[in-house]
Amino acid sequence: MKFKFLKYISKDKNEILFAQIALVVILAMAIVFIERTLKYSDWPVDDSNSIQASLLINFKDKQRLFEGEVTNDMTIIDALNASAAAGQINFRYGINQEGKVKIMRINSHANNIDGKSFVFYLNSQKINSENINTIKISPEDKIEIRFE
Repeated sequence: MKFKFLKYISKDKNEILFAQIALVVILAMAIVFIERTLKYSDWPVDDSNSIQASLLINFKDKQRLFEGEVTNDMTIIDALNASAAAGQINFRYGINQEGKVKIMRINSHANNIDGKSFVFYLNSQKINSENINTIKISPEDKIEIRFE
């Protein structure tokens, strides 16, 4: 009896050893496959610092800062519209027949009231607000709107 029992145990040990080796090989192959899939995938890489611009609405009583991705041919008015939608800002403007922009309101501030109007800056340089629909922005640009 002892002989049959030892033979049965040794057979089980071989099967267990084979199963363990097979499991290790399968896991190693799975790890290599997953690593290569992640390494060469088309998943977006987080280089958000290099493709974003910022827009600061800088009124003396309130400041709001927005940052977002710059798309192809994006203009200042596009960035302002995107920020207004994201930040639930009341932004009213019109474009006349000549293609010039007339800003009427940003939240509770109305343009040309009490001698104050909206002044736009692109990378700290003052720009004409009538042209914000034609001035294209680039990654890392800083747009600022003041009520002066």
